Amino acid sequence: MKLKSLLLGSAAALVALSGARAADAVIAEPEPVEYVRVCDAYGAGFFYIPGTETCLQLSGFVRFNIDMDKSGMETDTVAAINFDARSDTDYGLLRGYIALRAGAVGGINAINNAIPDPDGPRNSGAAIDEAFIQLGGLTIGTTYDYFDGIGIGGENDSLGGDQVNLISYNFASNGFTAGVALIDDNDNRGVASSDYMPNIQGTVGFSAGAFAVNAVAAYDNDSNEFAGKIRANVDVVEGGTLGAAFVYASGVTHTWSASEWSVAASYTQKMSDTLTASLGGQYWSDRNFAGPGSPDRWQIGANVDWTPVTNFLVRAQFLYDNDEGVLAAAADDTKGWAARLRFQRSF
Repeated sequence: MKLKSLLLGSAAALVALSGARAADAVIAEPEPVEYVRVCDAYGAGFFYIPGTETCLQLSGFVRFNIDMDKSGMETDTVAAINFDARSDTDYGLLRGYIALRAGAVGGINAINNAIPDPDGPRNSGAAIDEAFIQLGGLTIGTTYDYFDGIGIGGENDSLGGDQVNLISYNFASNGFTAGVALIDDNDNRGVASSDYMPNIQGTVGFSAGAFAVNAVAAYDNDSNEFAGKIRANVDVVEGGTLGAAFVYASGVTHTWSASEWSVAASYTQKMSDTLTASLGGQYWSDRNFAGPGSPDRWQIGANVDWTPVTNFLVRAQFLYDNDEGVLAAAADDTKGWAARLRFQRSF
């Protein structure tokens, strides 16, 4: 009996000792997982960067073009990715935007001039398309000027504009917009500016219901010339929009050098939820400005856009171009057609 009691007592003591040690042991707790939260303050696709109050949106596209003209056929592929970071501050919206473009371009022929790809890279390889900071109405960085931002329907026109380094201030309220920009007049050219004076652009616009009108004026400090453009769009029927634009320049400027004046018009009709068509034309007068002769140019084009599923575009485009050439000589004339078939997946 005494032996049995001794064994039971020893066992109980061991259990108590191991329990005390277990209570003293440090057990590692798993780190809390911070899931990505949706940020709906700035529209679809934004989410909070973990651990911050900054909202980020990733977007872009993959594009494949088949280009054809009388000289042959070529293909090119373009990839784009955009980073858009936003947060609210006491001074307004703080935004950082980066747009990267990369492409494998098949070659250069008439269609690259006749049907430019405004969202594609300028040649094979990768490049920064836009990179800017915004705080309230202030924008600083590289982006596209006001001239580039005023266009009409479809992609059947060429109305000027350029990628520039700028400092701008923009205001918008109740359909009214206005802005002024100081632009590096030698940016992206590898040449330093010796006079410290920028180019200047200004813009105003108003939209109400089915109607919108915008105007932009540009001064080129190097050439001491002016250029201006006015654009208007109006919804004329359900799903149908008529657009028109007029450009005038006193001479060659950084943002417009095609002609003394030009006029363009377009009509875009949404025919169904998946099908949209656009028809447009443009005329350029006096492409030599003060030079000899007064050569002109005109072109007409049409495109049909089909979106069989969300974020997938199939575009068929055709354009006819009649260019007298800046030399105003018969040998400099170019006339011909160009066509493009595009496949694009956006996200």
